[in-house]
Amino acid sequence: MTRHRLYYEEPHYVRECLRSSRVTAKQIHELKRALVEQLEVIDRKRLYVRLGFKSLRSYCNLGLKFTRRQSQSLESAVREYRIAVKIG
Repeated sequence: MTRHRLYYEEPHYVRECLRSSRVTAKQIHELKRALVEQLEVIDRKRLYVRLGFKSLRSYCNLGLKFTRRQSQSLESAVREYRIAVKIG
């Protein structure tokens, strides 16, 4: 049985790639959390109405140019965040 060709990659290169991906993922999570916090305020005060949107989902979809699935996911995250803030 032979080893996979990635086994022969330079160890330093592999470690750096993996570290870089962890850093990028951490930044994405921080940005998503900040976005959810901002969207919670926007939803609570219904600020999207001033721009002509009927819901937070339509604001995310049409105003922020997210896909429908991403908009739904963000709306769910905002609702969960609101519940977590009330509890905690």
